[in-house]
Amino acid sequence: MSIKCNHLVPRHDQDKKCFPYSIDSKTHFWLPTGNVETKFNNSIQVDFYCKYCNSRTTNFFTKEEYELNKKVLGV
Repeated sequence: MSIKCNHLVPRHDQDKKCFPYSIDSKTHFWLPTGNVETKFNNSIQVDFYCKYCNSRTTNFFTKEEYELNKKVLGV
Protein backbone atom coordinates (compact mmCIF):
# COMPACT_ATOMS: atom_id res chain seq x y z
CA MET A 1 0.00 0.00 0.00
CA SER A 2 1.40 3.39 -0.95
CA ILE A 3 0.48 6.55 0.93
CA LYS A 4 0.51 9.77 -1.06
CA CYS A 5 3.15 12.08 0.45
CA ASN A 6 2.45 15.27 -1.52
CA HIS A 7 2.09 17.21 1.72
CA LEU A 8 5.71 16.35 2.60
CA VAL A 9 7.43 17.56 -0.57
CA PRO A 10 8.40 21.22 -1.17
CA ARG A 11 5.36 23.41 -1.80
CA HIS A 12 6.36 24.24 -5.39
CA ASP A 13 6.28 20.50 -6.29
CA GLN A 14 3.07 19.53 -4.48
CA ASP A 15 0.52 20.16 -7.24
CA LYS A 16 2.64 20.00 -10.38
CA LYS A 17 1.50 17.87 -13.27
CA CYS A 18 3.61 15.02 -14.63
CA PHE A 19 3.38 16.41 -18.14
CA PRO A 20 2.39 20.09 -17.83
CA TYR A 21 1.66 20.56 -21.54
CA SER A 22 -0.80 17.67 -21.71
CA ILE A 23 -4.47 18.34 -20.92
CA ASP A 24 -5.11 14.93 -19.33
CA SER A 25 -1.86 14.72 -17.33
CA LYS A 26 -2.05 13.48 -13.76
CA THR A 27 -0.78 15.40 -10.74
CA HIS A 28 2.39 13.93 -9.26
CA PHE A 29 1.82 11.17 -6.67
CA TRP A 30 4.90 11.52 -4.45
CA LEU A 31 6.26 8.50 -2.56
CA PRO A 32 9.40 8.27 -0.42
CA THR A 33 12.33 6.47 -2.06
CA GLY A 34 13.64 5.12 1.24
CA ASN A 35 16.81 7.19 0.86
CA VAL A 36 17.14 9.15 4.14
CA GLU A 37 20.31 11.01 5.12
CA THR A 38 21.30 13.21 8.04
CA LYS A 39 23.18 16.33 6.97
CA PHE A 40 25.86 18.35 8.78
CA ASN A 41 23.36 20.92 10.11
CA ASN A 42 21.20 18.17 11.68
CA SER A 43 18.58 18.41 8.94
CA ILE A 44 17.28 15.16 7.52
CA GLN A 45 17.13 14.74 3.75
CA VAL A 46 14.34 12.58 2.33
CA ASP A 47 14.07 11.82 -1.39
CA PHE A 48 10.72 11.29 -3.13
CA TYR A 49 9.70 9.98 -6.56
CA CYS A 50 6.48 10.24 -8.57
CA LYS A 51 4.56 6.98 -8.91
CA TYR A 52 3.37 7.97 -12.41
CA CYS A 53 6.36 9.55 -14.15
CA ASN A 54 9.34 8.73 -11.85
CA SER A 55 10.28 12.42 -11.38
CA ARG A 56 12.39 13.10 -8.29
CA THR A 57 12.39 15.74 -5.57
CA THR A 58 14.03 16.18 -2.18
CA ASN A 59 12.91 17.79 1.06
CA PHE A 60 14.80 18.61 4.25
CA PHE A 61 13.18 18.10 7.64
CA THR A 62 14.12 19.09 11.15
CA LYS A 63 14.49 16.20 13.57
CA GLU A 64 11.06 17.01 15.06
CA GLU A 65 9.35 17.12 11.64
CA TYR A 66 10.99 13.83 10.69
CA GLU A 67 9.90 12.10 13.91
CA LEU A 68 6.35 13.39 13.41
CA ASN A 69 6.16 11.95 9.87
CA LYS A 70 8.24 8.80 10.38
CA LYS A 71 5.31 6.38 9.99
CA VAL A 72 4.08 8.03 6.78
CA LEU A 73 7.60 7.84 5.37
CA GLY A 74 7.73 4.13 6.15
CA VAL A 75 10.97 4.35 8.09
